[in-house]
Amino acid sequence: MCLIDSVELELLFAFIIIFLQRLLFLQLRKNPEEEKQKKKISGGTQEALQNKGKEIALTVKEVPTKSTFVKDGKITPDEFIAAGDRLVMKNPVWTWQGGDADKKMWYLPDNKQFLQVKSIPCRVRASALAAEAKEEMIGGDNDDDWVAPETTNLSAEPTKEAPKASGDEDDEDDGIFDFPDDDDSAVPTTNLYRRYDATICFDLYYLSPKLFLYGYDEDGTTPLTIEQILEDLSEEHAAKTATTLPHPHLGIPWTGIHPCKHSITMKSMIDREAEAGRTLKVEQYMFFFLKFVQTICPTLEIEKTIMSE
Repeated sequence: MCLIDSVELELLFAFIIIFLQRLLFLQLRKNPEEEKQKKKISGGTQEALQNKGKEIALTVKEVPTKSTFVKDGKITPDEFIAAGDRLVMKNPVWTWQGGDADKKMWYLPDNKQFLQVKSIPCRVRASALAAEAKEEMIGGDNDDDWVAPETTNLSAEPTKEAPKASGDEDDEDDGIFDFPDDDDSAVPTTNLYRRYDATICFDLYYLSPKLFLYGYDEDGTTPLTIEQILEDLSEEHAAKTATTLPHPHLGIPWTGIHPCKHSITMKSMIDREAEAGRTLKVEQYMFFFLKFVQTICPTLEIEKTIMSE
């Protein structure tokens, strides 16, 4: 197998996308309602083309083993496992999953293909918090930049244990998030109450984690539509970074948060910690990752599934 560097891979990926798009439009020209068909090409179609291009490009991409985390915020599969192990150890509501046997990534252990937590509460819509949001833009004036929270000292040791799933000890690692018994807010009071399952997968193309969400209505069984899920994402990200596509390890449609800016945001966090005289270790990655994911899903109580590292 021929291996290529990252610059060549980017060029190959761009060529593949152009080629696939050209094939698509050539097919449309055979249709007498060409103009009407062109208008129907949605972001989902473009996403499908990009995913196919990535799939082809990844067949010639070398799986990295050398760490560049401090340099560019990217991680290797081994570092993804190390960061996931620490998240699971500190926060048992998160668990490793193997997924479908025929969808396993060969460069990850069979029983550690992705991370999962179930039933995260979401009590109000993100639009209700728009006026209260306090966010700091990273990267200047680029509209595609991600938003990161104002972090505190996450490098300090935790002062208390993370919340665990309710029930007996045999249920501790079932990945279902629950509040402590003394949290009165755990009882939903309106029909706005929703719950989400979340998974963190490894994206080999971007060398970053990728978050996937699957939401349920207040009855706990009816899946949310993509339109409903977008209501729970911040306005600046809902139309740019969220796409419904088949889960890489489960096959069924989930809403994924595009990871193209993850490493840039993580690099900014690494630099911030360094300026404050602290070191962000790669094993702490998931804690910081979930901190800035919280700004994308401001009313999804992701931060309550973890304790500060």
